[in-house]
Amino acid sequence: FFFFLLVMLFSPNQVKMSSVFLVFFIISIVSASPNSFVGCGTNCGIHNQDIIDHPGIQNCQEYFYKQTVDHFSYALPTGGSYYFQQRYYICSDNWIQNDTYSGPIFFYTGNEGDVTLYINNTGLMWESAPEFGALLVFAEHRYYGESKPFGSAAIDNMWYLSTEQALADYAELIFYLKTTLNAHKSPVISFGGSYGGMLSSWFRMKYPSAVDGAIAASAPIMAFYGENPPTNQYAFNDIVTRDATPYAKASLECSNNIRNSWNIIFEYGETSSGRKDLQSAFRLCNEPSALFRGYDVAYWAESAMAYMAMGNYPYPSSYMTNGDGTLPAFPMRVGCDFLSSTFSDDH
Repeated sequence: FFFFLLVMLFSPNQVKMSSVFLVFFIISIVSASPNSFVGCGTNCGIHNQDIIDHPGIQNCQEYFYKQTVDHFSYALPTGGSYYFQQRYYICSDNWIQNDTYSGPIFFYTGNEGDVTLYINNTGLMWESAPEFGALLVFAEHRYYGESKPFGSAAIDNMWYLSTEQALADYAELIFYLKTTLNAHKSPVISFGGSYGGMLSSWFRMKYPSAVDGAIAASAPIMAFYGENPPTNQYAFNDIVTRDATPYAKASLECSNNIRNSWNIIFEYGETSSGRKDLQSAFRLCNEPSALFRGYDVAYWAESAMAYMAMGNYPYPSSYMTNGDGTLPAFPMRVGCDFLSSTFSDDH
């Protein structure tokens, strides 16, 4: 729901692959052992060893701010309340504040998820904080984690979920923190990745009085139809495909084998017996839909590959799975190891 460039991997319009190695491929995705995983919530995305070696949630203090539901109207919001409790974390171990120096505030513009996930997986802010004597602030995006306007009725009042409202939340929170922490002389640098990186970019553009600079990673702010020059809508696909090639140290046959699978899936999707075979091969809970003729299965598998590419870190991580299981180091390489042979066309 947040990857604006998630047009996905490898065009599913090509040729064949054995059902057997389809099974092997999916097993390779999900078979990494999660034994070292601590769990989500306040430990979202961390591992036992990470707690020792890497700063994270254990170095921060949780707070809630009485945030405005609708920054652009004086009318009572439809949910019946003018305010909601926005969660944020302050990590002050490295902050330097004295008569001669007021360290910067590194502000994470939370994106679509529990903010603790980003606290525990954001390296650059933690790595840079000691050098600059910086205070770290991680703000949670409205409607995610514990920052839900109207509580259980949030789903009936979704029109307050917008980029404009989220940016206004962050500006209001920064002005509040600068006052309460006596940090008026502290410059603010926003950080974010993917959608969060887009927020950081737009934050600097729209609220230059609140933020002095922005560092945005993987932030496709120009990836919209109608841009001039036009964006390359297949750039994301190209990168994912590259991760499944020898260029990224994956097996030689991997990308071709994946390409060759799509038409086999579509062929199986045309008949009831074929769909049952797909259900068995992929260990699906239900038989694929006759309406989609295998495309639902293909896009499901395709998205798994995209997530492995996005989480192709050189160490085990549960970041891309939102804490639900652990991907191995270089997961695309691991998955491609099961696709390293030249398979027959026997389906």
